Amino acid sequence: MRTLFIYIFIGTLTSIFVGAGVFYYFEGPLNAQVASYADALWFSFGTATLLGLGDILPETWGGRIVSVFLMGFGFFFLAAFATLGSWSIIQRLLRERKNKIILDVTPNSELDDALEDLKHLSHLDRKRLLELEKIYEKIFHVEKIP
Repeated sequence: MRTLFIYIFIGTLTSIFVGAGVFYYFEGPLNAQVASYADALWFSFGTATLLGLGDILPETWGGRIVSVFLMGFGFFFLAAFATLGSWSIIQRLLRERKNKIILDVTPNSELDDALEDLKHLSHLDRKRLLELEKIYEKIFHVEKIP
């Protein structure tokens, strides 16, 4: 899960920095608002994070296309982070619920006594008794899942 988060984070930063470079390539020479790569990076962060500050506007078709791609990447990465975060929370809650259920199922001394009594009954064959014992072990002696 953490590696997926890291990949998404690296993908986000890569798209922002590459988008800033391509935006600067198209807009730098023609747009007075984009005087340096830092201005293009500012625009790229604002667009990819879906803030859309509006202080820098693309004037060329190339810059507008880069803006659309940055918005698309920003939407994708925002959705990916939200999905990953909610998945993480759901998985943790399911693990806690599973652990709670397992911890609630504890061996019962009365059932132990009943099983011992069954061993002394002559009308049960040994094979059936072993099957009952396996079922009992499966139900009541479950280890806690990490």
